[in-house]
Amino acid sequence: ITPIDYSIAESWASIPTTLDKDVDLFYAYPTIYFDSDPQNMDINNKINRQNVIDKMNSQMGLYSPYANIYTPFYQQMYRDGFNDLPAEEATALLNTAYEDIANAFKYYMDNYNNGRPFILMGHSQGAGILVDLLRKEFDDNNNMDKMIAAYTTGVSIMPQDTIDYPWIKIAKSATDLGVVITYNTLDYQHNESSSFQTGTLCVNPILWTTDTSYAPNTENLGAVWTGNDGEITDEIDEFTDCYIREDGALAVTIPNPDNYYDPDRQPYGAYHDYDQIFFYRNLQKNIEDRIEAYFNEK
Repeated sequence: ITPIDYSIAESWASIPTTLDKDVDLFYAYPTIYFDSDPQNMDINNKINRQNVIDKMNSQMGLYSPYANIYTPFYQQMYRDGFNDLPAEEATALLNTAYEDIANAFKYYMDNYNNGRPFILMGHSQGAGILVDLLRKEFDDNNNMDKMIAAYTTGVSIMPQDTIDYPWIKIAKSATDLGVVITYNTLDYQHNESSSFQTGTLCVNPILWTTDTSYAPNTENLGAVWTGNDGEITDEIDEFTDCYIREDGALAVTIPNPDNYYDPDRQPYGAYHDYDQIFFYRNLQKNIEDRIEAYFNEK
């Protein structure tokens, strides 16, 4: 597989034309590629490229008010590779995706960043790759000093990670810096999801704590659904409660799993596709709060 040349504009789904924010966002998109031939996504395929841009646009309203968005195309592994392939084959495909993101991030830091603080953001496969980037590239103080936070939702980060990689710190408040925000949303009665491993670390996206305290839906600032152009299609205030279960899942009790079940995507009761949607306005406010805290501290 040919490495991607990130010095050319076509290798990026988003490079800002004007830098009108003091903060950058480096974004790794979730799994949008379902074909198995090739097993790593062809980034020159027009349909794949458009699917990446659509997914980016649907998620970027969270961040675009506050950050300059950098999104590299990367050769992600096809969706069913996680289940269909022997572990070593899947790992090889994921390594291709990782190398792309690692090379893109290095190119971004060397050529685009210019000393600005940044946020890492990914969901699902993109989040997993960014967690790997944190493991391998962020023991360097320069990277960590500039990182406001990493929002890596829909992936499991185990306690051993924070021992093996002590610079990986899980958020414990709404304004701590250089931290990772992670959670997997599930119905309170269910425990199967594509990304959830029992014992994972978890941050409550309403309370910004890691204990089992209950967050009522009255503190949920709003769930937001968006179209592929990023325009809001639906918004519901006080949408759902949440709390962190003993097994590390972020449990919600208000949504009806019947309304969100797609057997082609997730097990019944798994809200993996809604990790950001259900807590959209709380996430958005938190980004603003952490950016403010960063500049107050510097």
